[in-house]
Amino acid sequence: MTPEEFSKYAHARMAKELDILTKKGHDYTQGSKDRYKNFNDLAKELELSSLAVMFIFFKKHLDSIKTFIKHGAVESEDIQDRIADARNYLLLMGAWISERPSKDVVYICKSCKYSTHVDYETCPACRQGTMVVNEST
Repeated sequence: MTPEEFSKYAHARMAKELDILTKKGHDYTQGSKDRYKNFNDLAKELELSSLAVMFIFFKKHLDSIKTFIKHGAVESEDIQDRIADARNYLLLMGAWISERPSKDVVYICKSCKYSTHVDYETCPACRQGTMVVNEST
């Protein structure tokens, strides 16, 4: 593939990825203005961070790509669409991270004093406490 052919391929794939991101985003957010609604809802349900949920969704596409590498085919969805989905999850994770405070921010549980750099709503250690920014750091 020449550099020109690659450039044409890349632009076509990025346009397809943006189309997928827009369509699936509308479906997954159920019309909400919160782009991360489905991740946030599941994160609360499972007591994980939204970023962890995004990574889990991303990982299933990596598993499919690994299957393609090992066996030369996947049965459920076109491999190019799996790659597009994986790239879109990376984009979503990057956007989510860009909206968060720096890693210097420490969150602490009001109940058990567990601390972390991850912005959990409920403490992953005691599963009861509310996480707040530790003002003493």
